[in-house]
Amino acid sequence: MTVPAPSDQISAVVLAGGQSRRMDGRNKAFIELHGRPLIHWVIERLRPQAAQIYIAANPDDDCYRSLGLELLADTLTPNYGPLAGVLACLERADTPYVLTAPCDTPFLPGTLAARLYEHLQDTAAGAVSVCDGTRVQGTHSLLDCALAGDLRAYLQGGGRQVRAWLESVGGRSVDFSAQADSFLNINNEDDIKHAESML
Repeated sequence: MTVPAPSDQISAVVLAGGQSRRMDGRNKAFIELHGRPLIHWVIERLRPQAAQIYIAANPDDDCYRSLGLELLADTLTPNYGPLAGVLACLERADTPYVLTAPCDTPFLPGTLAARLYEHLQDTAAGAVSVCDGTRVQGTHSLLDCALAGDLRAYLQGGGRQVRAWLESVGGRSVDFSAQADSFLNINNEDDIKHAESML
């Protein structure tokens, strides 16, 4: 049985800094699914699992201010990718751990933090990620905030790939293949239609 994660030990960050090239440049976070922006679905799924939720996005983008959550700007520029948002949260969080999730995954499981936390306690790596049965979903991870210095050095050294960094710190993966659909990410109009059918 999955041991409940102590939500007061976990902050969550919604990674919303992408350029949405496959959605004609539209801000994916605010594309609607069943009448609600994708980012609203993600926040709703994360809220019971974390003490605090942050949004990693451009703080000058006023559309995020309506969410009422703290915005974290990348502390490294330019174009460091999702890891820059992860780093911003690792350096900002008041909790020992950070749970990461992209803004376009509306069906996150309610046991995400608990299952990752359970496995994190069994490894010295300080990083565990979702495996959906096909590949490791590195942007769905639970990370020890002590990894902030390592991540900053990786980015400043030219690294950009999420999975490569996770491997470099000995990160482990957790089998979520039975819930693979929970990690559907919205990349195009067909994905939206598929998500609507899931509802």
